[in-house]
Amino acid sequence: ITQTPDTGITAVKNSPLAVTVNGDNIVVSNVVGEVVIYYVTGKMVAKAHANGTANIATSLTNGVYIIKSATKTAKFIK
Repeated sequence: ITQTPDTGITAVKNSPLAVTVNGDNIVVSNVVGEVVIYYVTGKMVAKAHANGTANIATSLTNGVYIIKSATKTAKFIK
């Protein structure tokens, strides 16, 4: 968090949710707490707990997925 002296407005840096797909392993970085993966239709397909990084072994078919944590959301393609 940084504060500018002229305005007093505080800027908060937000680390984006980073998703890496490596075959059937989904690696999620910059996240703490529960991580849930949904197929684009809304069906939940995987869930894990992360403390900075989560390695989620799945057998997902190729397609578009949404991954959510308590405070962040990202889309990825497998």
